[in-house]
Amino acid sequence: MHLIRFRSLISPAALLNITGIAVAIAAFYIIMSIVATDLTFDHSIKNYKNVYLLSNRVMQTGSYDRLGLMNRAIGEQIKQRIPSVIHSGCVKFWDDNTYLREENGEKKRIKISSLPCSKGLFDVFSFEFIEGDTSKFFGKNTMVINHKAAQKFNLHIGDFLEMNNGEKTEIVAIFKDFAKNTHLGRTDAFVGLGDENIDNRNQWPYSYFLMLHDNADLNEFNKEFNQIAKAAFLTEEDTAEEIAELDKEIERGDVKLISLNDLHFQKRILGHHIFIDPKFTYTMLILAVVIILIAYINYFNFFVARIPDRIRSINTRKILGSSRASLVWSLIAESLIYTLLGASLAYFIQKYAGTLLSQYNMVDADAVLNGNYLIGILTVGLACIAAIIATLYPALHITSISPALAIRGRITSNHDNALRYILIGCQIAASLATIIGTTFISLNNNFLITRDMGFNRNNLYVTPVTQKISQNPEDIESLLRQNAAITDITWASSPIVNISSDMRTENHPVNENERFEYNVLNVSPNFFEFMDLELVEGDYPTKTDGESNIGAAYFNENARNRYNLTTEISLNDNPHGKRPIKGFVKDFNFLPLQYGIQPIGLFVHKTNYYYLYLRFAPDADIAATKKFVETTLNDYDPVYTSISELEVLSFTQQQEKLYDAEKQVSAFITIFTVITIIVSVIGIFGIVLFDTQRRRKEIGIRRVNGATITEILLMFNKKFFILVGICAAVSVPVALIAINKYFSGFAYHIPIHWYVVAICILFALFITALTVTLAAFRAATENPSNTLKTE
Repeated sequence: MHLIRFRSLISPAALLNITGIAVAIAAFYIIMSIVATDLTFDHSIKNYKNVYLLSNRVMQTGSYDRLGLMNRAIGEQIKQRIPSVIHSGCVKFWDDNTYLREENGEKKRIKISSLPCSKGLFDVFSFEFIEGDTSKFFGKNTMVINHKAAQKFNLHIGDFLEMNNGEKTEIVAIFKDFAKNTHLGRTDAFVGLGDENIDNRNQWPYSYFLMLHDNADLNEFNKEFNQIAKAAFLTEEDTAEEIAELDKEIERGDVKLISLNDLHFQKRILGHHIFIDPKFTYTMLILAVVIILIAYINYFNFFVARIPDRIRSINTRKILGSSRASLVWSLIAESLIYTLLGASLAYFIQKYAGTLLSQYNMVDADAVLNGNYLIGILTVGLACIAAIIATLYPALHITSISPALAIRGRITSNHDNALRYILIGCQIAASLATIIGTTFISLNNNFLITRDMGFNRNNLYVTPVTQKISQNPEDIESLLRQNAAITDITWASSPIVNISSDMRTENHPVNENERFEYNVLNVSPNFFEFMDLELVEGDYPTKTDGESNIGAAYFNENARNRYNLTTEISLNDNPHGKRPIKGFVKDFNFLPLQYGIQPIGLFVHKTNYYYLYLRFAPDADIAATKKFVETTLNDYDPVYTSISELEVLSFTQQQEKLYDAEKQVSAFITIFTVITIIVSVIGIFGIVLFDTQRRRKEIGIRRVNGATITEILLMFNKKFFILVGICAAVSVPVALIAINKYFSGFAYHIPIHWYVVAICILFALFITALTVTLAAFRAATENPSNTLKTE
């Protein structure tokens, strides 16, 4: 006995079912591929559970809680003096992306992401070398490169590449590529550190990774490390009081090993560290589950809605000898066929969607499109389980009815109707909650980019520059000022708003028992006036300050109030002499808006500035002026435009890069909110379609008795309006709790306005009304004489 016919597979209900399932499966697969990539970060590295990053505490009120950086004078002793350490190696917190390669007598610039490292890093991360060996890997003039980059640029063992400083580096080995979801997967090559700063306790740009024995005692490690640190800083002249203070300082450092298994979810660590926002990962996981649930709630509702139409045929088969078990399994088989058809369509949907998302750098194409067979099997398997669960209750219900009652048509479906509307309500509640969340997150992202930061950002443009350009600021300014569209120019050591600010910790210049922790931005003398930073005390810096090795220091109000600073104090941070504090500026945001105002020192002294700031005239031709700047800088130093990262950006464009994670969360939630709405709309449309078919006679009688089309449509919409109201009462508090939790990660965010929630509810009402109206319109406008004749 066959319950499934080809005609039933191409019916409107079946097509709606298959489409909803296909969209849900495709979305679930894409999301789970992303989630799996995040949750298995670094898992492809051999013995990853035994690998740790060495960290210590930094300014707890700043942008980072811990420092994943160390000096080599201490770091290189770890393996020799701590028995629990099997291997140790470091990577420098600095990278270079461009090299010159000589080909046919001509030098061509190629982009290879590289990091300096010690040789021990190869053992910690279990590098697999395909060609060559590391016996020659000892200094900056040697390099190991991954197989993919070697093939891309046709590089071999013994080839030389020229660095930006003119020095050459030799390729001594080629290693097997790391997976992209690893801390080393985004780096093409590693160059040797050699003995760089091997005995220098004052240089801290090195991230140390350690491989420990399985049963290593981390507390014992900390004690042994503290002894190494104490020996490194202890001198024979130290008094008992100074030794006691050193012990306190080491204790305050609070050394901690962070497992590679957890490192990628640790946001507030400064060092060679790739951060993945766990809020994004788990939000995506929740969305994936919600989407697949909504799809199979739809399927359940479709199935239940068809019960009155199928009771007679199923019970006829009972009378003819079919067992209840065989009928239940036939219905389950039908659901599995729908699911497999949906999965087949989902394959093509995810191919197109994955490619589209990767083009916009929203996902890693390899993570979604290639090789995720386990995720694919998991997705189809879960969909099949969901289909069985969604089918089991109605299948048992429909096959439990007495054939005598079924054939006489004495079956009511009030209970089933109530259950269907409860489930539709769950869909609407989930959709409304995601609409509210998406709206607030999008509004907040716009707020982050446009908020007043405390300085003049109007017509502000910025570009990083090369070393040659930074060494000749006066020549550059002279050339650029020839363009009348450029109204002002200034320089800084880094972006004015920067997550990786130069952070310093030292003894307070007056009270040596107090720690003085602050961020530093080196700026040219006219920076204050250029940015309209309000000076609340003292005088503006002079050109002489900018030409002096000592220079002048200016702090914000936060630093002044926190550390009781005055203009009578000088800093001891400079080897050339004490740097005087000459003034204080009004607080401004120099960190992204996830963070509050923190202490910062603006130092004016003789140094190289690697960021050029420009103010364009309000009526300037932006494209032409940017082109002029880039051409001028490239003519002065051809390296400028050969490095892809060097370009003129508006301040807003530069700001947007700081909120890439937030934008990604917003974009994904928006996309999958739309998917949730689409799947919910399919469900509502199908249920209304079934209701109108079943109530054709009632609609015809109402029309004959004078009911208008509008009244008929309102009759169908009324119950859904009530349903949306009930769903809003449930979903709005849940959505607001989630939004408050999300906003807790930001020092600044938009207020939760009631009118935004109201607009979201009205939007949900509009979508619901439009769906119900379209589904019921044909029945409402049908000629009642035709309806009553056929019924």
